[in-house]
Amino acid sequence: MKQLFYTPFRILTLHALLPDDAAAEARQRADQLVAARDEEGLIAFLEQQRLPEASRRRVQLVKQARPIALQVVELWRAIPYPHDEVMRCYAEIRRLKDEFDRASEPALL
Repeated sequence: MKQLFYTPFRILTLHALLPDDAAAEARQRADQLVAARDEEGLIAFLEQQRLPEASRRRVQLVKQARPIALQVVELWRAIPYPHDEVMRCYAEIRRLKDEFDRASEPALL
């Protein structure tokens, strides 16, 4: 779940979706975005790249998980602690993580 919940892990997860055969310029740009911790920029950059369908789906799942994870950080600061809302967010992140993992599995014929 941490790959989708914590910003540094989301950034590294996104970076890993860039194909090994990507052009040197694309790889350099992705590295710059990672170094700058520019998650939104990295998502936008990857959306413009020619990625395999599974990787494209995984980018979208990370994009969906981001606002939920940021919402949990805000909820952690709330008094009284909104336990039910936090648990709902955790459940949604887990669902997205499960879908993320399935997106990388080869399709069965």
